[in-house]
Amino acid sequence: MKNDNIKLNLKLAKNQLNLYGYNSFINGLIKIYNENKFPKQLLITGPKGSGKSTSIYHLVNYFLSVNEDHPYDTKNFTINPNNYSYKLLTESIHPNFFLLKNDDDEKSIKIDKTKQLIKFLNKSTYSKSIKIVMIDNAELLNINASNALLKVIEEPDDKTFFLIIQNTESPLLSTIKSRCIEHKVFLNLNDKIQIFKSLYKEYFKENNVNIEFEKTLKQLNHLTPVNLLKILIFLKNNDLDLNINNYDCLKFFLNKYAKDKDSTTLPIILFFIQVFYRDLAIISNNKINKLFY
Repeated sequence: MKNDNIKLNLKLAKNQLNLYGYNSFINGLIKIYNENKFPKQLLITGPKGSGKSTSIYHLVNYFLSVNEDHPYDTKNFTINPNNYSYKLLTESIHPNFFLLKNDDDEKSIKIDKTKQLIKFLNKSTYSKSIKIVMIDNAELLNINASNALLKVIEEPDDKTFFLIIQNTESPLLSTIKSRCIEHKVFLNLNDKIQIFKSLYKEYFKENNVNIEFEKTLKQLNHLTPVNLLKILIFLKNNDLDLNINNYDCLKFFLNKYAKDKDSTTLPIILFFIQVFYRDLAIISNNKINKLFY
């Protein structure tokens, strides 16, 4: 990777104006919504970094902006930045939308946040329109929050919809899962490549940052597109070359974590540990048991 002075920042899901790789998913949900068949409790499950939150924010924008100026673009799957609902959602002040998730410094979703949700559900909405509750990182709900949530998702009113996102690395309470219609996100290698190509153009090519593209694509065998993007941005902003020795990369991130305890480096450390042992296994297959020991 070329060392440029440009610093890149990963956009939050709510600020991502373009949606990649979820065209049929969004079209299908829009169709059943317009046919008044949309489930009251929709659970979207898949690996972290596969684009679930971004796709749901785009779906929410379609729901809320359908009668506004600059509504959601269903042909190009883009949000117009002049879209009124987009502005409210990015400022976290839309009266018809509630986001339930853990704070960045919290490892779980606590019951006090669920109580805030209950207050939201008891209020009247702007223009008597629909209410949308998005629950992100639902696997992080603690037991008290989960129990309180059960009471409100069992029998929502006609204009309330729950969109629940679970990262499949951790389980979701079965009592919540059993009350939802589940959609499992699966990205094959070709899906990952197409999504990453679009992300690469948006983040790197348009900022004149160069990476060894074809070599980078091979990492998608082990990573989701967004997680690979996070690693590349992190390496870029720390003036590191993705193509340096995996062992040296691993040492750098281990030392960095030991120094500043930045939890965002942990997935990167895990990735380079996996790559390190994979490479060892390839070149020393006859010593595989000794290597893992």
